[in-house]
Amino acid sequence: MTVPLLADPTLTVIQAYGTAMEGKDIAVPSTFIVGTDRTILWKYIGETMADRPSEEEILQMAARAEQP
Repeated sequence: MTVPLLADPTLTVIQAYGTAMEGKDIAVPSTFIVGTDRTILWKYIGETMADRPSEEEILQMAARAEQP
C-alpha cells in the first residue's frame, strides 16, 4: 500500500484541521485518512504527545477505507 504523507511547515493544515497544540506552533499527534474525493474517512487526534494510534490500527483503518 502506498500512502502519501503531508508536511506542514507553514502550519496551514494544522490550523485548518484544528490540531494545533495550545500555546505552541506544533500540532498534537494527529492522523487523518482522506478519501480520493477529499472526505475525511477516519481521524485520530491525540490529547498528548504520546497519544498516537498504533501502526496496526492506522493500516487497518486505511484498508477499510479502500473497500467499496
